[in-house]
Amino acid sequence: MVDSLGLRITGNAFVDSGIYALKTFCEKDLNDITKDDLIDLSENISNLYPKGKWNKNMYSIFPNLKPLTYPR
Repeated sequence: MVDSLGLRITGNAFVDSGIYALKTFCEKDLNDITKDDLIDLSENISNLYPKGKWNKNMYSIFPNLKPLTYPR
């Protein structure tokens, strides 16, 4: 059983950017994105953040973060 998450545009620029990113990566309409899509996408995206350039970029956005670590 695959159910839609019922994503919708909120008016918040940060939230809406994330929703549009999901829509783009999944290549689906907002109403067609499912929990399974998010799980698949999270596995692909989580491989980007440990890389040097992405990790360095996170500090410019969130300067008070402790070093980003990813247990394997």
